[in-house]
Amino acid sequence: MVPGMNAEPGRIVLKPLDDPTDHYKYPLFSKNVSLKMIEAIRCIWDIVKRLPESSDFEGDQNAV
Repeated sequence: MVPGMNAEPGRIVLKPLDDPTDHYKYPLFSKNVSLKMIEAIRCIWDIVKRLPESSDFEGDQNAV
């Protein structure tokens, strides 16, 4: 299983960086992160923040 993903393919589980159950080693904690990498992370994080909460879809499990 890929770190950060649950058993459902294609579904990503986001955890806070201080989550005590998260044992994944994050390679981005470094002084040598390129500006392009930081910009990519900010772009992805902006998209993630705009996603609806998973509870918004609980009633629409059979919707296409």
